[in-house]
This record gives sequence, C-alpha cells and structure tokens, in this order.
Amino acid sequence: FVNSPGELTAVVEFPPGATPKSTDFRLLIDDRQVASARETQDQRLNLMFLVDVSGSMRGAPLNDIKSALPKFLKTTRPQDQFALTLFGDEDRLESSFEQPRDKFEAALEKAQPRGKQTKLYQALYNTLKQKDDPATRRIIVVLTDGQDEGSDVRFDDVVAESRARLVPIYAVFRGKTDAKPFQDVLSGLGYAANGTYFPTRSEDEIATALDRIYRL
Repeated sequence: FVNSPGELTAVVEFPPGATPKSTDFRLLIDDRQVASARETQDQRLNLMFLVDVSGSMRGAPLNDIKSALPKFLKTTRPQDQFALTLFGDEDRLESSFEQPRDKFEAALEKAQPRGKQTKLYQALYNTLKQKDDPATRRIIVVLTDGQDEGSDVRFDDVVAESRARLVPIYAVFRGKTDAKPFQDVLSGLGYAANGTYFPTRSEDEIATALDRIYRL
C-alpha cells in the first residue's frame, strides 16, 4: 500500500507454523536494499461485525447475538476499533470504526428483524470493497444462520475479494440447529476466506467464539 509519497506499507501473510522475525525481511528495489523491517507491537485491529437481521433470525438467534456482543466488547483492548453492519434485504452500516463504542452498542440494541431475504454474499462483498487503512489489521466477523438469498455476487466472488485484500472472514453460525446445509456454507466460507467457522447454539457459545476469534 502506498500511503503517501515516500511511505510504503506491506502486509505479508504466512502459512501455518511459520514464525519469521522482522530481521528476516528486507525491502529491495532494483536489487538494492532500501529499508529493513521493524517490529510493531500492539497493532490496532479493525473488526467489522456483520449481523444478520433477516426474518429467519427472529427470536433467540438475534437476541443471543445482541446479548453476547456487548459483553465481548468489554473484554477488548482500548486501541482496537469496531464497526457494525446489519443486513437482510440490504446491508447498512450502523456504526463506523471512527465512532465510539457506545454508538455500536446503541445501534445493536435497536436491531430488529426486517425483510424477507438474506443477502449474505452481497453484504460481505460490499464490506470488503470499503477502503482499507493499511496501518491496521481489518477482520470481518459475520453472525448469521448462513442462508444467502438474492445476492448479485457469488460465493467465489466473496472469497476472491477476501484473499485479494488480505481480509479474513470469520463465520459464526447462530440459527436453527438442524440447518446443516446452511452451516456447511458458512464453514466453507470461513475456511476459504482465511478465517474459520464456529457453530453456536446459545449466547454463551457466541461469546466463546468471539473470544477465540479475537485471540487468533
């Protein structure tokens, strides 16, 4: 990423098990070293939460999410930022990274089921297309029952965009326990997009999943 004239930020993704040090890296231009890497501690995280508010989330699934997320926020570092997008027939950014956390919680508290479709892939794709801040690590966490309906983009489009932008997607399933085909979709999405997948059945299990994602 070229931030401004004279400044460059590079993001390097490692395979599992690799633990290189900053001293293992050099920036070369025309085979000449122009800079060496340095350690940056406590890099800020930008976590975008996509919460499904379609009709199928009515009742316990959405209520569990609305209870678990505020509790999770209280355990996070002060330098990290959080944003909230609600999606169903359409996706709407309800709280941005620049806004205080109480705005996030207020928007989540007001969330109600709406619409007849679940444009899961469209919401993810639109979120991935948002401008990056190269000084942060951006992560997407989607909480849904996993059924996509009516999106103009496909599963493969979302995965390709996630990989191109180095933004992993972590998928948390909360819906009917017998909805295995939808769980399979989320499992495939999470692992294909360099994140992972968590099936949950309660508020406590959602909280545990969020804690594990944050630690990762």
